[in-house]
Amino acid sequence: MTSRRWWVAGTLSLAGGLVAVAASVPLMLLADGGWPWHASVSEVVGVSAHADIQHDDGRVETFTGTVDEAEAWLAQRESQLRREAGIDRKIATGRALAVGGLTLLAAGTATLAWRLTHHRTQAPLHR
Repeated sequence: MTSRRWWVAGTLSLAGGLVAVAASVPLMLLADGGWPWHASVSEVVGVSAHADIQHDDGRVETFTGTVDEAEAWLAQRESQLRREAGIDRKIATGRALAVGGLTLLAAGTATLAWRLTHHRTQAPLHR
């Protein structure tokens, strides 16, 4: 490979890595929230509890039962909503992008570092 190609390969690896890592961040943040609904459980009277899921489009789902039943219903319903919205798939895609991006960043850095440390100027043999 010529010297110019090494520089281009290293620079493109760095740029691709930065883009992949930047694209992975919002997808991985879905693991902690940002879902298109808000869920809550409130204890009504001692043993009874009320669970709500308020969707961003205005729909509301409710459940009333014991505290354990309400929490179980909420966990099951949120798991179902996550599957329907593809949130788990998006999180996995974000993690894969992060790994790929970090790999490209490492490869680009190594390529450019190697070129900087092994750069030789070749003088022409004859004029």
